[in-house]
Formats: sequence, C-alpha cells, structure tokens
Amino acid sequence: MNDQSRNESAPSLGVLSRLYWMAIGPIAIILIVLAIIMKSFKNNIPTSLIYWSLVLSIILIRYLDIRYLKGETADGEPATLNHWKKFSIMGLITYCAIWLVLIFLF
Repeated sequence: MNDQSRNESAPSLGVLSRLYWMAIGPIAIILIVLAIIMKSFKNNIPTSLIYWSLVLSIILIRYLDIRYLKGETADGEPATLNHWKKFSIMGLITYCAIWLVLIFLF
C-alpha cells in the first residue's frame, strides 16, 4: 500500500515541479520586476533576497525534477543533467542581466 501511494504521488510531484519551474517561479520574478519598475518595491536587500531566492529555487526545482521525478525536455525526451546545466547557465545569465538593468535603471 505504501509503495502504491508513493508511485501515485510521484506524477503529482512531477507536475507540480514542472508547473513551478516553468510558470509559477518565472511569473513571480516578473511580478517583482514589474513592482520595482512601477516603484511599488524599492530595489533593496530584502527585494534582492526574494528575487535571488526565486531564481535559485527555480534552478533547484528543475534539478530535482530531472534527478528524481523523471523530468523531460520539450520534445518529450528524458532530461539529463546536461540539460539542467544548460538551463542553469542560461537562467543565471538571463536573471543576472535583468537584475543589472534593474540596479542601474531603477
């Protein structure tokens, strides 16, 4: 019974993890960026911590998705740690660029 419930929860966790790293996390970052641009939030240390915590959580959840939840590529192929490495590097470059723009323009 315990093994069966564990097998049933794995697909649910996979869906939740993919939903987080593909949509929820990036949308949360977009909302923070928009709030900074619209001057709702100041670009300060707490905002920085929230921003970078979200960035790192997206990367970590993607890793967990690939490593433990049978994550897939957009083509439906099994994702590998090489996919995660590319995802992480491109994500960090992108999020660093966004943050630098925010620091210097807002």
